[in-house]
Amino acid sequence: MRSNALHRYWVKLAPPEPIAFKLGCGVTAFTEEDAKQLVLSQFGAAPPVIASIESDVDVSILDAKHVIPNMGDCTQRGIWFPALGAL
Repeated sequence: MRSNALHRYWVKLAPPEPIAFKLGCGVTAFTEEDAKQLVLSQFGAAPPVIASIESDVDVSILDAKHVIPNMGDCTQRGIWFPALGAL
């Protein structure tokens, strides 16, 4: 059963990660599995390996020079860093 509560996750990919994902990936999702699926759905037949995932991320502590000024809406379900529209 899926919870209606959204959570912010910070996902790190294992090397060699795509350059846009070097700092990590911010995603808002219902569950950790939902977050993983959102991230991996951005890749084709050979998706990268997820190295780690941190739940309930406080976005105010993320990189102030690169992540915070370039992130999308972290209150809605989906990937908010990197801003995929800019890729």
